[in-house]
Amino acid sequence: MSEYNSKKDELKVAFSNLQEVVDKISELLHCPVTLEDETHRLITYSKHDIHTDPARLETIISRQVPFKVTQRLWKQGIIQKLNESSQPIRIKAIQDIGLGNRVAISIRQKDDVLGYIWVIEMENTLDTVGFEILTEAAQTLRMFLLKHRLQQRKETEGQQRFFWRLLNKSNQKKEDIISGFNKLQVDIPERFSIAIFRFSTRITARQEQQFITYLHANHDIEMVFYHIDQYDFTLLLSPKHSQITLQKLPHLIEDIVHSFSEKEKKPIKVIGGCSHLFTKIERIDKAYHEALTVVDLKETYASELTSVNGYWELGVFKYLDILIDRKTEEESMDCFPIRFLTDYDEKNQTNLLETLEVFLNTDGNVNEASKELHVHPNTLNYRMKRIVELTGIKYKDPKVKIDLYLEFKIRKWMGK
Repeated sequence: MSEYNSKKDELKVAFSNLQEVVDKISELLHCPVTLEDETHRLITYSKHDIHTDPARLETIISRQVPFKVTQRLWKQGIIQKLNESSQPIRIKAIQDIGLGNRVAISIRQKDDVLGYIWVIEMENTLDTVGFEILTEAAQTLRMFLLKHRLQQRKETEGQQRFFWRLLNKSNQKKEDIISGFNKLQVDIPERFSIAIFRFSTRITARQEQQFITYLHANHDIEMVFYHIDQYDFTLLLSPKHSQITLQKLPHLIEDIVHSFSEKEKKPIKVIGGCSHLFTKIERIDKAYHEALTVVDLKETYASELTSVNGYWELGVFKYLDILIDRKTEEESMDCFPIRFLTDYDEKNQTNLLETLEVFLNTDGNVNEASKELHVHPNTLNYRMKRIVELTGIKYKDPKVKIDLYLEFKIRKWMGK
């Protein structure tokens, strides 16, 4: 009997748990072994290893592959190769992130990745037989991980239902919320924010997996709960340390959007937005409303709100819904300068209305406005003079400027 067949038979015995399987793989390969789920969270590791490397040690301590490691492996395309192949892949050491030589293989159910086996080559290097044993080991672990995922999904579905009720039910009693957290054995965060990431296409299982992987590995933010509703990925986030202030929160949202977009083969648009940092969990519905307002407005006003990620950064846009409601109720009340310029442009084949809107959007900066309109600054100045002659507006008056600016934004929302 060949060495491979002999060791292969040792993987076909009836194991009672994942720990036994991982220890057996380590024994057969004479190497430390780590088993992770599809989001790179540690499931278990071989127990009798004397030697290891810093990346594995940190993984064991934090129960999660370090963010710097997953980020580098993504950038080098290694995770993508693992996700697309059922064969072992050799990974050379990356010393600056504490990663030694490794061989890894994905554990799969058809095209679905259930997890990964990582073998650290310290005192022993895997040969062809070792690769064959590792491939067999992935098959042995497949059924264990299917059961593991089923249990995880039941827990996640329960959490998502609870989270969704929290977001959509106002005036909740604090004691009821505390009771719900206790039943799920989840600690109520001392500080929290609701964040929403809106995808331009329906969120796939693979995108969900990648998103959760990134968030679990983040050193600054803890994901307490999440919920997916077709295009929206809604999260309850809690800062991991006091250095994460309200001012830093939008930068984290931007980093998450940017880092996730880099991982996609095809371009995909993701809009992110978050609420204030709250300390009272009974105000979670208020936090949800704030985050939802941000992403809704960013969809309509993409150019105006490109750099906005936090609710408090919206400025006057926070009050647009109130103004729009009033505008709808008082349909007869229209803005005279805008109505007049609309009719004038149509009759005279001019574009004075667009000129005024761009001028206001650039806060009266002639050079910026003329560049956007593709005209000479002198032409822009002439048009603005003509607008004043026709309408009598005093666009240098802050009250008038703000009023006209908001009128244009309301028209955009209403599709005019």
